[in-house]
Amino acid sequence: MKRPLKLTLGFLLALLLGALAALTALLVTEGGLRLSLSLAQRFAPGELSWAAASGRLAGPLQLRDLRYVDADRRIAVNRLELEWSPARLLAWRLIVDRLHLDSVIIQMPSTEDTDDTPIEPGWRLPLEIQVHDLALTDLSIQRGTAEPVELQELRVAASSGRDWVDFETFSLQRAQERITAQGRLGLGRDSATDLQLTLDAAP
Repeated sequence: MKRPLKLTLGFLLALLLGALAALTALLVTEGGLRLSLSLAQRFAPGELSWAAASGRLAGPLQLRDLRYVDADRRIAVNRLELEWSPARLLAWRLIVDRLHLDSVIIQMPSTEDTDDTPIEPGWRLPLEIQVHDLALTDLSIQRGTAEPVELQELRVAASSGRDWVDFETFSLQRAQERITAQGRLGLGRDSATDLQLTLDAAP
């Protein structure tokens, strides 16, 4: 093998190893998490802020007092905790072991625009999803000056293919009502739905 070719291959190998090392540092170190948040803060179209961040981008990670403001849209999360498997994205699978969000406020502008585009029957998810433990407490969603929609608790454990979702656990608490579901929700034209829904309301 000629020397110039050896040098070129050596350079490409060093470049690849350097890129892998940088990616690993970004995912598995707390410094990588801080860098990722700083980049998101810099390039986000709105204003992104947080009071405290710890952990790793690859998980587990914790964020406190997370805020995002873009014009008249606002999202605030008092606490976010995430454990997931980002490497599985290479196989087009999203694996979330734990996602907990507490005290979430979403404010959106009121709008009169309507979309008259007909909804096509059936659609596919872009990747397979598996969520072992999703918990959301104290959610408030407000559009314009309308009364906010408030949910006390949402808990989900589910897995999916591209055109179906299997709910092992689905529990939604709102005021004096609790909705639970278990079974399969079909998304595609040929995907059957076999979902058991239960509504418990206080007298």
